Amino acid sequence: GEWYSAGLGRSNIVVDIPDEVDIASCKGAADDWRAVVWTGLDNALRAGAPVVVRARRNGAVVTVEIDDSGAGPSNEAEARAGEAFFTSWSGGGGRGLGLHVARTFARRVGGDVILRRRDGGGGRLFIRFGTLGAPTSAP
Repeated sequence: GEWYSAGLGRSNIVVDIPDEVDIASCKGAADDWRAVVWTGLDNALRAGAPVVVRARRNGAVVTVEIDDSGAGPSNEAEARAGEAFFTSWSGGGGRGLGLHVARTFARRVGGDVILRRRDGGGGRLFIRFGTLGAPTSAP
């Protein structure tokens, strides 16, 4: 559905997103959120596949975690991820704008984008979405 249009339907991506977590309930345009997720996926796949994507809703916040299987971000990359024109990709291939644009959009609508190193290796990108209202319960 909506999540798969953000690029999750590839064989090297493991997806754990419950049906009740839908992109349409998030503040901001769904196309913008798909672009944020796409940027996170692109970075994670460059860092190292397989990639695992999880999403959970907790009250008025949806959190998407994108884990890669790479070496993990350096201390500098962790601290500066999302800064305009900062890139940690060696050999070029990045202009340092993807996470900046993603984080700027997310913060404008009450969310955020944060990169962290995972215990045991690899990186984890947290994408926090503010939602439009209280979660609805199933009948």
